[in-house]
Amino acid sequence: MVFFSNFHFLADHVVCEEEFKYAMLALNCICPSTSTLITLLVHTSRGQEGQQSPEQWQRMYGRCSGNEVYHIKLGDSKFFGEYEGKSFTYASFHAHKK
Repeated sequence: MVFFSNFHFLADHVVCEEEFKYAMLALNCICPSTSTLITLLVHTSRGQEGQQSPEQWQRMYGRCSGNEVYHIKLGDSKFFGEYEGKSFTYASFHAHKK
């Protein structure tokens, strides 16, 4: 156990690395690939990993690992604003076609 005296920091949240690691391993038992998803969300990738691999799945994984997550209101989006009020099925089908 570690005790800090006269230690000040401005963090809103503190994450115990060991506890987080074991929680991710447990989540993998319930929902396979949870740790992969979380790892990809918190690490930066240019999407070029595995491109020299002979395995197609490794090339696809590497390319998709460069995807990014953004938060924007649908109506403010230049790309997806037209789908406001449409069903998810309609929006996903037409966005994929584009």
